Amino acid sequence: MVSIIYLLVSLALLFSFGYTMHIQGRRQGLVIQLSLVLFVLIITYVASQIQFSGYADVIRMHDEMLYAQTYGFTYLLKEYLINPGSAVLLYLVSPSGSSAILQAFAAFVFFTALSYIFFITYKTLNFPVLPFLVTCWLAISSFGFSGMVGGVRNFPAMGLSSAAILSMTLIKKNKTIFPALLCCVAAGLFHVGAWVQVILFILSRVKKAKIRVCINITLSLYGFFAVFGAAFAMKFLPGKNFWSGIYSKVNGYFISGSSFDVYSSVNRMLLMYFEFILIIAALLIYVRNSKKNNSVYKVSNTYASRIALPKAYTSYLITYVCFCIGSIPSGTPFRRYTSLLVFNAIPLVTIVISQIFYEPAINHSYASEPFSPIYTNLYRWKVKKFSIQHISALLIILLVLIVFTYNVWHQNMGTYIV
Repeated sequence: MVSIIYLLVSLALLFSFGYTMHIQGRRQGLVIQLSLVLFVLIITYVASQIQFSGYADVIRMHDEMLYAQTYGFTYLLKEYLINPGSAVLLYLVSPSGSSAILQAFAAFVFFTALSYIFFITYKTLNFPVLPFLVTCWLAISSFGFSGMVGGVRNFPAMGLSSAAILSMTLIKKNKTIFPALLCCVAAGLFHVGAWVQVILFILSRVKKAKIRVCINITLSLYGFFAVFGAAFAMKFLPGKNFWSGIYSKVNGYFISGSSFDVYSSVNRMLLMYFEFILIIAALLIYVRNSKKNNSVYKVSNTYASRIALPKAYTSYLITYVCFCIGSIPSGTPFRRYTSLLVFNAIPLVTIVISQIFYEPAINHSYASEPFSPIYTNLYRWKVKKFSIQHISALLIILLVLIVFTYNVWHQNMGTYIV
């Protein structure tokens, strides 16, 4: 039942996106925003009604809230020393003793962040509709809905930091920087894993290409040195309690967690490898297309300016991919960050699918759009003449959609609606 409701609500969102294509002007943006708000509210309500028949983090956190009623905020702060934002949330919710509030909070924050990523991708990048809808469905079906709700902290925190970072790389407006940084800090305080994305973003902003290459190579090998670095910090650096917590996490993820069946099924890990390979393939296709003719399209005997993603975004995505490569020796970090990589790669996948099936043409009736800081409606997209390569690509995309949709169905097993 959880799977059916989640998939139906998501399909309704995509149909509403498709409907907006017939609406022009500012009304289009309004309809999209209302659709996303309604989507988030419905999903939040559904999440609050889920009951888990097996273990989930929310069950442990429910017990911690009950303990907090007796031992107070100090108990929670001790349990969440490196995640003080989680301690604050549990303390605020503890008087109610309701795990449903935690589940609703997780769904609301994560799907608000995901909806924002959809919105800025759609509004700031002038892509065709169908590739965008396909990419949205790939993102929605790339993870288990009930697993996200039961985890409470991980997906909401890193979804929030992902949305903030993408806003800084896709939207070139100074007024978005401060709110984005504030969201990154809030996400990092809620779950320490969000700081990893923030650090990756900072590293990707290094201007010298050679230094950036060295950084990416180091990230690709970090998994082999993670345990030793944490052990060194715990022994020699100030803040022994803090570093002990870090070492405990790293030790569990890179030693115990290297056995995939400890924290996840083998099938789930195989799916993560599948998703990771797809993102790398999309990145390679985009790089190849960008180099072709110096990323300049000849349209109606007129050279148009580059149709490409911002360099800040592609640099961040490459750094993120290198970090995921370094996470391969582990179970949990690779699984978590590969899942989040899919959301960060939404603009990339959309433009790659667009380049495969469409070609840009000058839109002679275009008018500048105030909401698009990167692109205007200078381009319209027309479908290419189909060939064997296009049919092959279409079959691959359909296969991926089927696999991802089946994954949602499978991951939501073991849960039910109250």
